[in-house]
Amino acid sequence: MNFRYPGPQSFTEEDEGLFFGRKRETKALYDLIAVQPLVVLFSKSGMGKTSLLQAGIIPRLRFTEFDPVIIRLHNTQVAPEQQALRKIAASSLPDSTLWSEIIRYNEEQNGTPLLIFDQFEEVFTLYSDQQRAAFVRQLADVINGKLPDALRQQIRDGISTGTLEKPEIAALEKAPSVKIVLSIRSDMLHYLHLLSPEIPTILRNRFELLGLQPDQAREAIVNPAAQAQELGDYASPAFEFSEEAATQMINFLSRRQQTWHLNARLEPEIESFQLQLICEHIEKKVSALPGSGTDKILVTAEFYDGEAGIENVLANFYENTLSKIPDPQAQHLARRLVEDHLIKNQRRVSVDGGTISLTYGVTETVLEKLVEARLLRRDSRETGDYYELSHDTLLPPILRSKEIFDKAEDQRRAREAAELAQRETRKRRQAVFVAVLAVFASIIAFWQYKAAEQAKLEVFKNALQAQRGFAQVLKIEGKYPEALKQLDYIIGFAADLDPAVRDTLIRTRADWERMAQYMGRGDSLVQSGNLYEALKEFEQAYLIGRDTRIETIQKQTAAELENRFTDFTFRAERQFKAGQYQLAIDNYNNALKLRPMDPNVQQMLEAAQKRLPLDK
Repeated sequence: MNFRYPGPQSFTEEDEGLFFGRKRETKALYDLIAVQPLVVLFSKSGMGKTSLLQAGIIPRLRFTEFDPVIIRLHNTQVAPEQQALRKIAASSLPDSTLWSEIIRYNEEQNGTPLLIFDQFEEVFTLYSDQQRAAFVRQLADVINGKLPDALRQQIRDGISTGTLEKPEIAALEKAPSVKIVLSIRSDMLHYLHLLSPEIPTILRNRFELLGLQPDQAREAIVNPAAQAQELGDYASPAFEFSEEAATQMINFLSRRQQTWHLNARLEPEIESFQLQLICEHIEKKVSALPGSGTDKILVTAEFYDGEAGIENVLANFYENTLSKIPDPQAQHLARRLVEDHLIKNQRRVSVDGGTISLTYGVTETVLEKLVEARLLRRDSRETGDYYELSHDTLLPPILRSKEIFDKAEDQRRAREAAELAQRETRKRRQAVFVAVLAVFASIIAFWQYKAAEQAKLEVFKNALQAQRGFAQVLKIEGKYPEALKQLDYIIGFAADLDPAVRDTLIRTRADWERMAQYMGRGDSLVQSGNLYEALKEFEQAYLIGRDTRIETIQKQTAAELENRFTDFTFRAERQFKAGQYQLAIDNYNNALKLRPMDPNVQQMLEAAQKRLPLDK
């Protein structure tokens, strides 16, 4: 059984009959591909680049000279050029190049391959500079129509030795017939500038896929539902949307996303990902209805609970995905990963799998479930797998879910904190009461038994022990000067006590003094903005005392560091895209002060520094 709406999945070539609303884009992109050797397709995540290629472009190529070859360069165990060669030809010689294999394809298949590099940003995120350079060198030869150096030398050698005839030379000099499409996310488009020296025309023919306009969205909503059930063995019978329902869905989704267009007006656009999630939900509700005879089902706004129901569909996609994790603890860790670590400043961020496993406790099995459900997407890079939310459109419902969940958690923590505070207050009152009783008891005991030296010492021990408990309370509260004064007082009176006891008190005082120094330096570093070094000081203090107060300060400082780091990198990325390379460099350097060894920031800093001369 098939569904009319793919939900979070992309449309495939087999879904051509259900791919509505993109006629204009399909024709425009096809026409551009037909006349240009290289086209860059880019859009924000969630707009449907892969669907446009698979269900729009590829079906139009069936009766043309162009043969689509979809290539993903995500297998880091194989050089990128070798991955491309394997897609172009089932078998190739060890010294084959893109140039030679495309020419062989032209001759054997009597056709022109259209190489579609999907998610081309992986060339920059997965491979080293050397690996990327080797691949780009071959790709550039093909795009520029420039004879590869090895082939040029072969021709020279053949001419000098007389082993090549003119027809053979002409055949070797023949440029391959090929079309190339590079599909890349908008936020990664700036990476292509790095290839401009090798491929000067790389950004000449760009095609931006925007969101659906209201008329296009109406087609995508209404037309798949009207298809006869037997045409695609669909899970649901054919059904209709009322005018009110279709308009409400379009208006609701239009309000969530608006973009400045060339006419300088802010116009609505609708993300395909959101629309498909909602329509898939409605179709499943229709398929669950009891048989209704020959009457076609009419979907009204009440059928899906209006705008509140639409909002719930988007929010429930996230909650439903989490609910499929059976272990409650694993589910909680997955929620914390998504809400606290994959979203910073209301933006998606990527985190490497090693950190997720070691620091956040989310297992590979759980990550795989989240990827399969299309909640997360995986980027396999040279340094390992990185994970991020699959679409920007998931941010609002996840943030709302986080707000609800956090509010419930805050209420629970508030109750627990109140109960803990009550217990601590009772303990402190008891400690003070015991200390007062001990002091009075020591005075009485001193006057009653002053003739007995041993009894006096025992009384002092008890009194000083109570005084030490009070000093401990002051230390836990962070009042180090007062706590140290109390210890000095105790040590002064303990001169006649057991030397071992006095030595212990002296060592304790030294530890507390070191804690006070670490915390003082940490507080000063926080004030000066050096959170990275401040955390080191707090960690040293915690290793000595292991107080819950210090642990709380550590967590707060780490959270503030993370927020500032994300803010600096976000600003740097925007400045990089705007060509403000010096400002980007300044912000990348600020970010590295917070995370000195972050490989992503170091890589982006180097990229900005390379671009800087062009900015001057």
